[in-house]
Amino acid sequence: RDTGGSQLFICHAPQPHLDGVHTTFGKTEDMDVVNAISKGDKILSVKIEK
Repeated sequence: RDTGGSQLFICHAPQPHLDGVHTTFGKTEDMDVVNAISKGDKILSVKIEK
């Protein structure tokens, strides 16, 4: 059944076990923002720039 859910993985290091299973996209210009995210945090909105 399609639940309409989604997941986003934010990784601090290579995760070879995800290769071929998930698509890599995006980048950050500020690792401080990435480092401030804790396990279990919910991201309520994102800004996608082209």
